[in-house]
Amino acid sequence: NQPFAGGYISRHYGQSNVPWAQVELNRALYLSPPWFDRDSLTMDENRLQELKQTFEKTLILFFERGTNARDRRG
Repeated sequence: NQPFAGGYISRHYGQSNVPWAQVELNRALYLSPPWFDRDSLTMDENRLQELKQTFEKTLILFFERGTNARDRRG
């Protein structure tokens, strides 16, 4: 996944009082065959939808588990 293009959020907001989160997605998950055609520069829309759904489910689980942990602590 080189070159690493991230870091903007953490550099600009890491020391401030602004809450932030940085999420990275490996380019190989969507910019490599069979999901990406280098000749036509097109991406498989089904793959993008699949990644979107997986990401949404992951976020839901993340926040549900965080809420449950807070509830257990009282």
